[in-house]
Amino acid sequence: YKCEECDFYGNSLETMEVHAGKCCGEDFDCGLCNLKFETLENLKTHLVMCEVYECKECFNRVNKLSDIKIHIENDHDQTKRFYHLKMSRKQNEKVDIKEYGLGDV
Repeated sequence: YKCEECDFYGNSLETMEVHAGKCCGEDFDCGLCNLKFETLENLKTHLVMCEVYECKECFNRVNKLSDIKIHIENDHDQTKRFYHLKMSRKQNEKVDIKEYGLGDV
């Protein structure tokens, strides 16, 4: 495998992913919380524990239940609903999405 950005050659796709993250500035982004990682392996490790709460009205995302409650109470009068998103432990790379109201939690 040859890197499209430089003269590096790797013997596997995994080697190329590591190289791309370190040498060529390619980041691996978490689709839930938007954190960036240098390697695919670090992203996979992060995804096991990543979960976010998303406001149903403005789609603002935070990492803590208490933060989404504060956001909704302070910024939205009518919509008191939010989503809880996390990676499914059963099906890799699938996101479980559950909808809640402030009174539900």
